[in-house]
Amino acid sequence: MEEELTDGDILKLGALCDELVDGVISAERYAELQRWLLTDEAVRRHYVRVMGLSASLHEYAGEFESEEGGEALVEFADLGVKRRWPWKARWSLAAALVASLFLGALLLTQMSDHDNQMVVVAQDDGVAVLTRASGLEWEEGAKKYRLGDRIAVGAVQIAAGTMQIEFYSGASVILEGPASLDIVSANEAFCHYGKVRGKVPPQAIGFTVKTADYDLVDLGTEFGISVDKKGSSEVHVFDGEVELRGVGRASETKGLTEGQAMRLNGAELGKDIVMDATLFPHSSLLDDVDGARAESRYQRWKDFSGELRKDASLMAYYTFEPQRAWDRVLPNQGSLKEPGLDGAIVGAKWARGRWPGKKALDFKSPADRVRLILPGEYKNLTYGAWVRIDGMDRLWVSLLLTDDWKLGSPHWQIEQTGEMILGVGTRGGNPNFYSKKEIGFEDLGRWMFLATVFDSEKLEVRHLIDGRVVSRAPIVDLEKRLPLKFGAMEMGNYHPPGVAGTKNVRNFNGRIDEFMLFNRALSDEELNEIFQVGRPDAVMQK
Repeated sequence: MEEELTDGDILKLGALCDELVDGVISAERYAELQRWLLTDEAVRRHYVRVMGLSASLHEYAGEFESEEGGEALVEFADLGVKRRWPWKARWSLAAALVASLFLGALLLTQMSDHDNQMVVVAQDDGVAVLTRASGLEWEEGAKKYRLGDRIAVGAVQIAAGTMQIEFYSGASVILEGPASLDIVSANEAFCHYGKVRGKVPPQAIGFTVKTADYDLVDLGTEFGISVDKKGSSEVHVFDGEVELRGVGRASETKGLTEGQAMRLNGAELGKDIVMDATLFPHSSLLDDVDGARAESRYQRWKDFSGELRKDASLMAYYTFEPQRAWDRVLPNQGSLKEPGLDGAIVGAKWARGRWPGKKALDFKSPADRVRLILPGEYKNLTYGAWVRIDGMDRLWVSLLLTDDWKLGSPHWQIEQTGEMILGVGTRGGNPNFYSKKEIGFEDLGRWMFLATVFDSEKLEVRHLIDGRVVSRAPIVDLEKRLPLKFGAMEMGNYHPPGVAGTKNVRNFNGRIDEFMLFNRALSDEELNEIFQVGRPDAVMQK
């Protein structure tokens, strides 16, 4: 049972908390408090109760301002010098310290004993991944998957079309509808009906496709299996060898090798037929369809992009299409002709975008960013970006943040919990507008269209993902937030002014291949149209 704190411990902890809140805690006392929190669960629990870890923590832990409205940058290097801050800043500081110390204490329990490195725990319930598809129509009520989605144990049901599923074991199958396939594990599936073409490398030997009457066990091969809704089926071996286990009334094991095929009817022992690979979908079909579809959608997007540039409210627009492989300028194709809006690329590398031939910037290192300057003052804003998030490895993931955090400064970013955030520097009140926790582990590695609208006429902030509104938050005290002002800012990173040496990292980990900023509030319909035209996998989106 956890030991309770003594009266002496409680008094000592209370004194440390008071000094922290008053802003007069010394470096030695701060270090003592930190060590105590990291080593004693009872202390942590009592500390949280004392400091009132509540909803206000969520509001203030990220960015807070003093009563004078300026940015409050806290450095602990010289904590030996006692300072006093306004009460609001003290409580904000205390809340931030509670967050960092308490969260740090919890995370330290996940440190690896082997190499003393931080372990970030993520859960993956998938056993396969959907990699390609063409002409898919889902069965009514069936779970729908997008390209790149991980597939967990369960049913995959399509009314028409073709899809390629790659299992974690290394085996891959092409499923042609109508079909119903149960994913049992990384090495096993159950076909109720439909056509399955399987390719199994040496690493996945033993991969099994079951039916109601027999099991097809791969011994290193490429095969096709067709099951109709009445129970009859055919097995064709294109390469290598398979075993059919449990066939016939005597539950025999039947081996088939390259060039052989067999038709089975329920529990009856099958009969030999002519092998015909053309009966089953081949990856070349998907190659042809993928290429033609990608080229068509890319051209449609180019045409739409050309029309979009005619919108006078589109101040900054980046299509990420360099003229040369090492271009370090991201030209603005929006209406506002300011030299600072031609972005200076730092560190980020050119990579493939949403389609073959389309480019994107790949942000990986904490040094990667695009520097921009946007003058002027604004009442309304709409952000939009096509992004591929490869990792949520920071507490905050920067999309577009101003260097300053002053009255009217907007910060567009994502929290590690999966919430989109629009922060607006304000004097008093909560500066941040959060979405629900919509971006999860399953979204990593796929292209998404993110959009956020600051609408001063409707007095709301809307967050959208893939053309769908995921949250609406009311704007209160509008006069305390306006005008909105950018100045110097960064895409994909954050550089607070006047801060040298170590600073919090908010770099974006992933790719961006289209970015837009309007000085008006776009409607939900307009943003959905931008998504629909720009989506790389029109068949596959939910």
